[in-house]
Amino acid sequence: MSEIEKLDVLASRINEEHRQVEVAVTTALSHAIRTGRLLVRAKEGVPHGSWSAWLAENFEGSDRTARTYMRVYTHREELVDNQQNPATLSLDAALRILSIPDAP
Repeated sequence: MSEIEKLDVLASRINEEHRQVEVAVTTALSHAIRTGRLLVRAKEGVPHGSWSAWLAENFEGSDRTARTYMRVYTHREELVDNQQNPATLSLDAALRILSIPDAP
């Protein structure tokens, strides 16, 4: 295989990995919103005062991660309203949008 052919193969692999990164970034928010919805449903079913214990026993993420997921779920309509194309919004970008104070 010539050096040019090797570079062509590398370029192809590089671009495939790049596309996979883009897919992962754009689907992360959708997964976070769905996880948040499920966490909200679970919290509604847990007796008052037992949420932290239930979460520690049943959720593989941290309490902070659970709160993040629930927050993006609760504010999902606001996130959609803030974006021309919400499908390309990353979880990090969504959290930045939610941290911006509302205008007076």
